[in-house]
Amino acid sequence: MSRPLRIEFAGAFCHDDNFPSRSVKLNRDIYSDTGQEELKMDINMSQLKNLISRRADEVAQIVEGTGYLPRTVLGVATYLLDNEGDYDLLTDKQKATFDKFIKPLLEKPRR
Repeated sequence: MSRPLRIEFAGAFCHDDNFPSRSVKLNRDIYSDTGQEELKMDINMSQLKNLISRRADEVAQIVEGTGYLPRTVLGVATYLLDNEGDYDLLTDKQKATFDKFIKPLLEKPRR
């Protein structure tokens, strides 16, 4: 398979149009030989590291009352960090955890 052509969608995965996301971007890769499309998510690794090391209290607040444990959410974030943000390596349950808790925290405007 040939190298994909990369097209970036700026501001994808944004909760509020007033705050375009710079933490999580959606890229569309189109393979020139097959024309097959593949969507990939790019995660800002420095913000992910910051979330794990300095914002654990925010993780605890967002999971409160949901039945999830903060360490579960931080574990998914750590797994992503260890694997260079490769979202495709996550299981379906880990993706759900990322989409429900981690992505909104990464997209949250900086304090």
